[in-house]
Amino acid sequence: MRQETKKGNFRFERVTGVEPTLRLESEMEDLFSRLPDPNPYFAPQWLFSWWKHYGENKEPVILVSRDAEGRMGAYWPFLKVRGTWGSGLWPWVNNYANYSDPVADEEAPGCVSALLDGAYGCLADYHFLWCPFLRDSFWQRWLEPFLSDKPENRIARVPREAPVAIFQDDDFDAYWRSRQGYKSRKTLRYVERKLRERGTAHFIDCESASEVRTYLGALCELETRGWKQDEKVGLFSTLGARAFLFDLLPSLAAAGRVRLTFLCLDDLPIACELGVLGRDFYGLHYLSYDEVYGCDSPGRQLLARNLRKCCEEGRSQFDFLPGANAYKRKLATEQRVVREIHLFRRSLAGFLTRRAIERTRRKRKRKRLADGIVTRADRNASEVIL
Repeated sequence: MRQETKKGNFRFERVTGVEPTLRLESEMEDLFSRLPDPNPYFAPQWLFSWWKHYGENKEPVILVSRDAEGRMGAYWPFLKVRGTWGSGLWPWVNNYANYSDPVADEEAPGCVSALLDGAYGCLADYHFLWCPFLRDSFWQRWLEPFLSDKPENRIARVPREAPVAIFQDDDFDAYWRSRQGYKSRKTLRYVERKLRERGTAHFIDCESASEVRTYLGALCELETRGWKQDEKVGLFSTLGARAFLFDLLPSLAAAGRVRLTFLCLDDLPIACELGVLGRDFYGLHYLSYDEVYGCDSPGRQLLARNLRKCCEEGRSQFDFLPGANAYKRKLATEQRVVREIHLFRRSLAGFLTRRAIERTRRKRKRKRLADGIVTRADRNASEVIL
């Protein structure tokens, strides 16, 4: 089902239902491909692979902005969720995505305004709208000014920092010296030398669909030798993750949007990094290593190598993604944030939903304070790149 409203040269369209949503895939791919820096987690490959594995009994709601010729200028994918007092909208890929801002041609006059007007108008039919990880650039340029005169109740917060390394003038050595002191650089050279004394150390880059498919087994096997598997914070720890990622990653690779990198000792992978790719962007989605080789800092060696590769390829931005771990802070040149917002309809259902969310947050905060630090995942994440 499609519902339309007009805003200047753009019209807003709300698409619901599985079949109408699936028919949008080619248009979404066309828009995503022509934009310079779209949200990588709303690439069609992420959306439709996720739907294939997690979409059962779910209802898609796609917010679309089109120009006068009918060409798609923006899309914002949500799922309809049912609650005690009515229904609301959650973003797609909410259990995997690090960003949830829309894919939009922000330079087309009226495009984003039409999309936001339409999203705001959805509160007439849904009692809340939730966006958990909005990049600060979208928030400051578009959403904050748009909401400045809106009376609806909301909960807005900054849930996480998002460290980023910016390479000035494609000079990696200058960047590295600015982020790593003499002792740190000396230590890295030492562990690199010690690893070479154990055998032949080399890197493998998997970028094509066939290469990624070939090495997915090695990725799974390596994760079983790391601490993330035991503490259930690994790439394959969630229910259905293996089937989803085995479907997703080759399709992303076919579109040139992912890179799987290994550090190997002889023929044994001892560290792995999964990065999402854009034209000017590399996002550190996942990093793991074999704890048997922890004294050789394989994760750190692999990360340092991929930082250099990112710069040498002409990508000016290495995004560590949300989560201000110690090693990210040390390597970042900028500390950005992601924003979270709940918008609630001005109704009894909206009021009760807001109170329930606030109560749940207070309860979780008290539990965290009472439990203290109980897992390695909660401790200083500099351990991740040992």
